[in-house]
Amino acid sequence: MRFLHPLLVTAAFLLLNNSPLTAGALIPNGDPDLALFAQNLSGVGEPPVPIFHNGALIGGMNHQVVEAFDRVPGTGSFPLTFVDLHANMFLRSTYQNADGTTGSLGTSIVGTPSFRTPSGFQFIPTVIQGVVETDGPTRYASEINAEFGTQADVSSSRTFPDPVIGRTDVGLSVEFNALEDIALATAPPFPANDRFRILTASSMFAGGTQFDANAIRYEDASGAIQLIELSDLTPRGQHLLPTAVEIGSWFELIKGAGSTWFPDSPTIRVDILNDGGLNLGLQGFLASSTNPNDDSLSVWLEWLDAPDTVAAGTNFEAEFLVTARAVPEPSSLVLMLVGGLGLSTIVIRRRLANGRENRTDAVI
Repeated sequence: MRFLHPLLVTAAFLLLNNSPLTAGALIPNGDPDLALFAQNLSGVGEPPVPIFHNGALIGGMNHQVVEAFDRVPGTGSFPLTFVDLHANMFLRSTYQNADGTTGSLGTSIVGTPSFRTPSGFQFIPTVIQGVVETDGPTRYASEINAEFGTQADVSSSRTFPDPVIGRTDVGLSVEFNALEDIALATAPPFPANDRFRILTASSMFAGGTQFDANAIRYEDASGAIQLIELSDLTPRGQHLLPTAVEIGSWFELIKGAGSTWFPDSPTIRVDILNDGGLNLGLQGFLASSTNPNDDSLSVWLEWLDAPDTVAAGTNFEAEFLVTARAVPEPSSLVLMLVGGLGLSTIVIRRRLANGRENRTDAVI
């Protein structure tokens, strides 16, 4: 079986995307089954940032994202499978189908800590630069360096191994280093609720027929599996739980059956490989918006016993595995808990890189 050289795949991408040659920059790599492009996309609100590869600024200009088009085994199709959003530290992935397509993009992971001070919520740091590596032990690795002003430095590292049909894994490592004392919010309800996040899943639940996730499943500290199902009767504009609950080793945002809004977007699972020595809990918030273009559902890992003041010199690094899995889930989640081509093509199935026209981030 023969496939076209990645440079010819690049030309196909530009033609299929109706883009000028300046629309994206090819990132060379040694894997003929992977095409990487640095892009600037209208759906990303944050400005482009410098992204380097082999010591050089990719394409001689700043970019917002790196998109990974990965060949589906046994086909000549290179569908968009992973998006590494350097400009805002998000990441998005989906699963591949045996016919050479992928599911739509849906739930995002915000690969940075966030914290709340008396002056407000510090959600996303200012990105300084990104670095992409394609010749290391993994075929794609990146590190994004950022800062919360003079308060803290953050780095977020991602890896993209070769997916298998129906499942795409992305490695994520998040490091936080406090440069000065950081006073956290002490007024209710924020202690143990939304005072210091380690990682956030940003999704959408507009209603019973429009959602990227309609349930949250997680392992609690005792090892029991818990389920939070969302419906049109779920209260909006408030937290999903009275207070954050201590978590075990994973949580999922489930894409069940019944959504008319990109019905094939994935279920996203986050496995905690290393908690960084922190006592972690799970909490969520469902925003008032029922616009499917808004990220109305947020679920995050909370540092449960974060001190009132994070002392200068505080440092932690946490590691995760983010998995995008094929859908749909069985219609009853509760019952489930109980019981060769000569031509290569790139399949373009693009939603806005941030997933919606507007990103509300479901925060208060």
